[in-house]
Amino acid sequence: MNRVELGERLQQWHKSSSDPIYAVGSFYFAGHVYPKKEIVENCIHNLTTNIEHNKRMLKGEKVSVYNYHYGRQVDDLKRFAGYTNEQLREEIQDLEEIVGEVQRFMTDDYE
Repeated sequence: MNRVELGERLQQWHKSSSDPIYAVGSFYFAGHVYPKKEIVENCIHNLTTNIEHNKRMLKGEKVSVYNYHYGRQVDDLKRFAGYTNEQLREEIQDLEEIVGEVQRFMTDDYE
């Protein structure tokens, strides 16, 4: 996957314009290296947290998150979003691929 394609995929996962996923995705979508490695590391952390949440929901656990769009805490993300187990599995697969690609670019960009 090239940088622009990765940037486009990252844009599907950000929570707000202040999210590191948004910041890194914007730079990648424009074909640029993000200037600060720690922001890319924060992006990976946020994506990994999403993977962990999805895996917990697959196990039947309730995941509580803050919903930026509604400005409030959501106590059961799976129920709130209407996720099916199949959707969660697909998201985990997609996110794991994205994390691997961001890590690859980070290694190449900040040697």
